[in-house]
Amino acid sequence: MFELCGWLGSILLACCGLPEAIKSLKEKQSGLTWGLLLMWFVGEVFLMIYAIHLGSIPLFCNYTANVAILLPVLWYKTYPGGRKSEKN
Repeated sequence: MFELCGWLGSILLACCGLPEAIKSLKEKQSGLTWGLLLMWFVGEVFLMIYAIHLGSIPLFCNYTANVAILLPVLWYKTYPGGRKSEKN
């Protein structure tokens, strides 16, 4: 029962960033602040390390999914409109 709760909670929390990632991919920009994005990213990385230490697969999957979902948001925050090719 508790294992199921862990998996369900991890899946739901991992999906929380999905709408923002989809929006960033569609609009090719992110409206989130750098402070939020950096704290979110660093927090997820530290929690991944902690989940490994605990041996908690549901938590590790949650944090890994959050980092994967966060990457396009960070990309379009860094490169609004996508990366422009350099002209020679």
